[in-house]
Amino acid sequence: MSQVATNEPATLTEAILGKELITAPIFSKVRAWPAELRAALFSVLLASAVLLPYLGAVGLWDPWEVHYGEVAREMIQRNDYVHPFWENAWFFSKPAFTMWMQALGMQLTGSDIASGAGHLGRYTEWGFRLPFALASVLAIGLLAWAMARTVSARAALATAFVLCTMPMWFLLSRQAVTDTPVVTSMVCA
Repeated sequence: MSQVATNEPATLTEAILGKELITAPIFSKVRAWPAELRAALFSVLLASAVLLPYLGAVGLWDPWEVHYGEVAREMIQRNDYVHPFWENAWFFSKPAFTMWMQALGMQLTGSDIASGAGHLGRYTEWGFRLPFALASVLAIGLLAWAMARTVSARAALATAFVLCTMPMWFLLSRQAVTDTPVVTSMVCA
């Protein structure tokens, strides 16, 4: 029985990117990397492309984003990151890590909270949510790396694609709520 030569792509990557691009010299260096690393890096790129665009385009809409955000704003304004404060009382009902992540994002985007004026920067919502989205990107990358090591690179890429496009994961990754650090930490572990 003889093999018939066809011009059909051999792999899904070849079908999407084209044989010319895959055989380019720059990709020969990338193909030399371990499959686990390639799967993890591609998964991080995919998750970043899905989760990061328009991250701050919508204002804080979840009630908990506003609630925890106010605690983070109070941390910045009071310059006290150990004793969370909300309205007129201490706020110890949730772990402080969520508020620290939000405070970091607000400070990185140039919010003028520490001076006392309380003016929020143009990119406050984006910076507010960025640490949470980056935690999700990290979780997807580490999950893909683990899947590539234990199962296969193809399974890792499929898992990363499915996870970052699941509606619940997508919405949770783009909100500044306490669930995101907990869930992403468990996935990373």
